[in-house]
Amino acid sequence: MPPIIIAKRFSGLNNNVDPARLELNLETMVCELSQSVNVRYDDRGRPRMRKGQTERHVGVFHSLWTYQELFGYVAFDTLLYNINPDLSLTGVRSDMAGTRIAFCWTPLGIYYSDGVFRGVLIGDKSVPWVKTMGRKESHRAYSGPPEQALHMDLFANRLLVAEGNVVFRSEPNNYSLYRRAGEYNQFPGEVRMIKSVAGGVYFSDDKRTFFAAGNSPKDWVRRTVMESPAMEWSAIPDLINPKDIGMEGDDGWACWVSAEGLVFGSPQGNIIQPTKDKIILPSGFQQGAAVMDGQNFIYNMHQ
Repeated sequence: MPPIIIAKRFSGLNNNVDPARLELNLETMVCELSQSVNVRYDDRGRPRMRKGQTERHVGVFHSLWTYQELFGYVAFDTLLYNINPDLSLTGVRSDMAGTRIAFCWTPLGIYYSDGVFRGVLIGDKSVPWVKTMGRKESHRAYSGPPEQALHMDLFANRLLVAEGNVVFRSEPNNYSLYRRAGEYNQFPGEVRMIKSVAGGVYFSDDKRTFFAAGNSPKDWVRRTVMESPAMEWSAIPDLINPKDIGMEGDDGWACWVSAEGLVFGSPQGNIIQPTKDKIILPSGFQQGAAVMDGQNFIYNMHQ
């Protein structure tokens, strides 16, 4: 008896409808799935088992971060490590607080902070992140980086740094100098995401998500784009190539996760939620972590 072909390709997971009502295109033989465990899909919708794992280091690691071609950094308890190309670890600092660390790439180095301790990573070396005046006028009141800095991103040559419900903006091209009296933005709740794109910056506090449109902070026009917040730490450090998500243009898109699922943010402040009507996420999760593997978006959630 010849095999009965149910489907040739799959469009992904859909747990929002009865499995008996999943969509099947009889012409293309493309079908949705009610369950999908340890599976990744190629660009034609063909499934493959996800690659296995090889243990390289033993311990409870946290704050794994990579950016573009960098191999990245990871922390173990109060220790901060550089990840080498062969996946070995080189220690760069040993006196961190042991909590989640925020990182941000800049042309001057990788700035980092865990809300207690901070610094600048240059290769496998850490140098202090402290106030540096440069050639600024002395009659203005300048401060160093916020002491409880956590979420960060770079926009218009300024480092945007969140402390509580306020985002402070550094002086242009000097990420260690802040004029707190005027260069800041305040939000209703605690800031949990800053993600810049070509046309502005996405912000999320613990209540909702905003977009500040404009090429410079002085020109920003802020509006609400989602009535739900981003999951903290779920934004991908790199911007997404629009062609990888079926969109046009040359400027990268932001990508993060909310309680409503996956979110793509355009350079102009428009959002797309491709899984909102297909995947129901468990409730109660406030934080997450994410990575883009080709056209597969992988994330986990925790409280």
